[in-house]
Amino acid sequence: MSARDHDAAQLQAELTQLQAPAPRFDFDVTVRFEDGTYRNKVRARNKGVAHAMALTDARMGSPFGTFFGKELGHLVELAKPDQRSPAP
Repeated sequence: MSARDHDAAQLQAELTQLQAPAPRFDFDVTVRFEDGTYRNKVRARNKGVAHAMALTDARMGSPFGTFFGKELGHLVELAKPDQRSPAP
């Protein structure tokens, strides 16, 4: 391996570390619309992204065309860990 190849490999390794994806968290999202309330769990980087994903899912994910009314408010919270009962 030449010195030039070594430098290129080292630079690539440093760039890979800098471009590491942001950690993802589970959020419980509730969005209130004029025509109903949408609730879901979303895995995202932050609360803003979780709200945007839930809003898109509420408006586009329903085959029945619900949630087309004005958004009245929303609540985004970190999801609580699942409480599982111990195995017998």
